[in-house]
Amino acid sequence: SGYQLFGVITARSGESRQLSLASNIGYEVLRSKGEVGIGSITTPCSGSVTSIPVTDVSTTTLPSAAVSMTKCKPYSDLSVIKVTSIVEYGDTTPKKKVVHATYFTP
Repeated sequence: SGYQLFGVITARSGESRQLSLASNIGYEVLRSKGEVGIGSITTPCSGSVTSIPVTDVSTTTLPSAAVSMTKCKPYSDLSVIKVTSIVEYGDTTPKKKVVHATYFTP
C-alpha cells in the first residue's frame, strides 16, 4: 500500500514536470515569435487557420515533442492578431497538448 502510493506519486510528478516544461516552451514561443510577421496576417480566425511549425525551439526535455503556432485575425475590421502556440508531446495517442494564446496589434 505504501509502495503503491509512492509509485502513483512518482508517476504523477513526472507528468506534472512534463506539463510544466511544455507550458514554459509554449510561453517562450509566444514571447519570442508572437509578433514576428503579424503585420501581414489577413487570415480570419473563423476559417481554416494554417499551423506554422516552430523548429528552432529546444524540446529535448519532452518526449516526442512538436511545437507550432497559428496567427489569425479574430475581427476583420480591427488590426488585432490572435497568436496561438501549441506544444504537443508524449508517446501516447492522442498526444498531450498545451495551448497558449494572446493578442497583438501591429
